[in-house]
This record gives sequence, C-alpha cells and structure tokens, in this order.
Amino acid sequence: MDVRLKVFLGVYVFLESRIMEVIVLTVKKEVWDHLRKHIVYPTTKKEIVEACNNMTDVPEVDKQKFERLLPEWNYRNADEVVRAVQVSEHLGHVSYPTTKKDLVRACNKMSDVPKADKEWFERNLPDRTYGKPEEVLGTLKGITHIREHVSYPANKMAIVETCHNMTEVPEAEKMWFEKYLPERNYNSSDDVIKAFR
Repeated sequence: MDVRLKVFLGVYVFLESRIMEVIVLTVKKEVWDHLRKHIVYPTTKKEIVEACNNMTDVPEVDKQKFERLLPEWNYRNADEVVRAVQVSEHLGHVSYPTTKKDLVRACNKMSDVPKADKEWFERNLPDRTYGKPEEVLGTLKGITHIREHVSYPANKMAIVETCHNMTEVPEAEKMWFEKYLPERNYNSSDDVIKAFR
C-alpha cells in the first residue's frame, strides 16, 4: 500500500474517532442539561427515565444506555444522577464477583476520576466481596445515607433502623449491613465505616 494512502487512512480514522467523541459529548451534555433544567427533584429513576424517553434530540441507543446504567434510587438533584451513572459505568468494567482490593485497583486506573474521589472510595468502601455492581452502589449509597441521616452518637439498632428506611438501597445490602455491623455505640459515620475494615 502506498505510504501516502496509509497516512491518509490513519488521519481519517483518527479524525473520525474525534468526531464521534464530540458527538457523544454533545449528546451527554444535552442529557445532563435536561437533568438539571427540566426535572423536578427529589425524583426516582422511573420518573427520570420517562422524562428522558420524551427527549427527541437524544438517540434511542443513548437513552437505553442511560436507563441501564441509572440505579433504582431516589435522587435529590441532578449531580446525584450524573454521579450514579458515572460510577455505574465504571463499575461495569470490573469482573464480578470482586473484592474491595480489586475495585480500588480498578478505580485508581481510571484517569477521569478525581484523586479525591478515588481516596474517598478506598477509605469508605467496606472490605468484602461484591457479587455485582449494584451491591457496590448500594453500599456507597448506604454510607452516604448514614453520614447524612443518623444522629451520632448512635447504637447499632438506630443505625440499622435508618438503613432499613432507605428505599434506594437493595434489600440484600440492608440485610448484609445489619448482619455484619458490630453491636456497639458509634460516635460518627467514620466509626461505622471503620467497623467494616
């Protein structure tokens, strides 16, 4: 093959991939703008998906991907939706079952995740085996919930009761939390997290 043809094909493939990235970013920007401007919070996954399905400027394949990645939670704002989709997408690249160690290693390889988020993930994720991405997401949502909704100091019973009132965390995660949280008093959410290390 002629050298000039090889160069031309190489440049064409490169430009085509960059054009596709721009198109994908534009679609994502439209979705995120929609989440911020046109959805009333708090809301559920079902309501968000219904609103997104009415968007005529977003390709069907992007709507399906968004629905697949968005966890079944209640959302307080658009930033929670964006973060949940991003985390879900990253967790989908890991083979399950997996351990905290493997998840942290995978997280540290992700160039688009800020260092502070990587450190938070490593510091807060309980050390156990996870069977699927939803278990990791449920655990992270539970950690956030106990930080925001438990009045400390608190005993195990008060923390477990708060956890059971969370509609966005899978029932299996709640049961795991109740089973493995040691019976004692906790002065902060950090004490709760340390109990799982």
